[in-house]
This record gives sequence, C-alpha cells and structure tokens, in this order.
Amino acid sequence: MGALEGQVTNNSTNFAESQLVDCNRQYSNEGCNGGFPDRSFEYLFEHRIFTSEQYPYHASDGACKREQVGPSTNWTLDQSYHTVRPVFQCCDSTGSVLADWLWKKGPVAVSVHAGQDSFRMYSGGVINENCLGGQDLIDHSVLAVGYEWIAASDLDEGHYVFLVKNSWGSRWGEQGFV
Repeated sequence: MGALEGQVTNNSTNFAESQLVDCNRQYSNEGCNGGFPDRSFEYLFEHRIFTSEQYPYHASDGACKREQVGPSTNWTLDQSYHTVRPVFQCCDSTGSVLADWLWKKGPVAVSVHAGQDSFRMYSGGVINENCLGGQDLIDHSVLAVGYEWIAASDLDEGHYVFLVKNSWGSRWGEQGFV
C-alpha cells in the first residue's frame, strides 16, 4: 500500500493494509502468511480501496469486511495505473533501474528474500548481497523509499544503495528501515 500512497496520493492518504490481508485471498495471497505486490495490485484493479480509517488495521487475519464497511473512498485504480505496479525482485548490477523508478515515480514495492540471516537479523549498515537463489526464494515485500549513489572505487564501478522500509516494526533494523 505504501507504493500506492506515495505514487497515487503523494502520501496524503493512508490506505487499509487490513483490506488486502483480509480480502485478497482469491488472488493467491495468504493474509498474514504473505503475498505478492503484483497480486495485490490485481485485487485493487477490481475493487475500491478503503482508507485505514474506514477499514482499521488489526494485525491478524480476518474475514473480509469490504461489504460491511460501506462506501469506500473515491480511490480506484484503472489500467493506467499499471505503471505503478512493477515489482523489482532483482536489480541490475548498479541498481540504476530501481533508482530511476524511485526518482520518477516515488516509493516502490520490492520483493526480497527475507529468510537470509543478513536480512532477518539486520541491525544496521548496508546489506551487500547479490540476489542469491533467484525468484524461488522471494518471500517478503518491502517498500523502497530512497537511494544514494556510491561513487566508483578501485573495488567496483559504483552502485546505488537503497533505503527500504520494512513492515516488522520500528524495533527491527534501523527504526524499521534497512
């Protein structure tokens, strides 16, 4: 939802994460057990989006309350918003594709392999690992919100590092960010 909030409303509206957790199972997402941004966008192309005030967050799986909540906001996605939905699972060697997207569009939903110790136990610094294991190990979605270019050195040609917001709370990583 963070990608939509940033790109569609310029962070002026908080959309209902619990709506996706509760109502998105028909698109092969699994509530609190995980899902994928592209499947969430498919759901949002077919259903109106509620704000977090209309459909409050409740940190657990629940029955879909879309019908009981009543009229949603005026926020809907049409096919023109397919430009919002790319999911970057593995970047080019320097990260220029993701950096370009962040610069032009804003926050991006990114899928990662969160099972790696370097991610699960992250407490600070830069995670410097390649996309190990490929798409089969992708198991968690996060939100890329910023970047910095690290200039070339004797060891590499230069590359981007990304600021990523995780959903595991402010006690994880650096106040919830990596």
